[in-house]
Amino acid sequence: VLDSSSIKINTSDKALKKFWADRKNEFMTVVSYKLNYIKQKNAKKTFDDKEIQKYYSEHKTHFKAEDGKIIPLKKVKKRVLDELNTKATKDMALRTYIAYKKNRLDSNITINNLTISELDNKFGKETLNKIKKLSITSPYLKPVLKDGQYYIFKLVKINPSRVKTYEEAKNTLLPLYIEDTKKEKLLALANNSYKNFKGTTSEFITNKDASKLSGMNQTDANEFLLKLFSKREKNYFIALNSGKIVLYNILEQKLLSQKNKNSDDIIVRLKSAMFNEGLIKNLNSKYKTQIFIKGL
Repeated sequence: VLDSSSIKINTSDKALKKFWADRKNEFMTVVSYKLNYIKQKNAKKTFDDKEIQKYYSEHKTHFKAEDGKIIPLKKVKKRVLDELNTKATKDMALRTYIAYKKNRLDSNITINNLTISELDNKFGKETLNKIKKLSITSPYLKPVLKDGQYYIFKLVKINPSRVKTYEEAKNTLLPLYIEDTKKEKLLALANNSYKNFKGTTSEFITNKDASKLSGMNQTDANEFLLKLFSKREKNYFIALNSGKIVLYNILEQKLLSQKNKNSDDIIVRLKSAMFNEGLIKNLNSKYKTQIFIKGL
């Protein structure tokens, strides 16, 4: 059993740069968006009882208990005030958005800037999807609510995807380089070793005797046997899903006794089905065939 864990890899910049140069189109930056944005201050207005009662009456369905009954105003007054202030904040954000579009912002409003992408986005996927629909000719986005705060965005620049530099790609390509190189070296070792390797000799085994194989766990042994019994080569090697490679040499084989044959065995049934299918195709190519059903 060959295992790549013992194979040493040269991870010098020279080796890594060659790997990057051969596959650099696989290491691309993501599209990013340079933005200006305004964070709208939350409203903290004072509302009289008439305004509170009016809003509550128009939005009673917002204030239901778990049993579905409407909660009295006196018990949800704070929630009503919070919703009124949220509504007022949204109105203020819309006015700020219009002023921003018309280049009439008050001088005391702060404009922030940042760059976001699929990999670096603090405003959430939904907001990013809206930003993706903006263009340089139509750069303004209506107020977006995020974590109880309204934001107004302006697209400044779209940074398209490009090939990463070696330094940018290094952290990503290093594990890929190690994995690929180990696989390559392990395969080369298997090719150079299978004809004259010295291994452990087993007893006679069937495809159900995984427990009789030493040096492999149960999963690897089962996979090895499944692949072994479909191989035509007497002496070769088998690559496993775990990354290991098993060299094998069939020294002797014998037929199972009649009492050990299992007519329900999946391999027997598969071979039988393949034989029947092949026979029918062969007959069809030479003769006109018909199907008869007993009793009809």
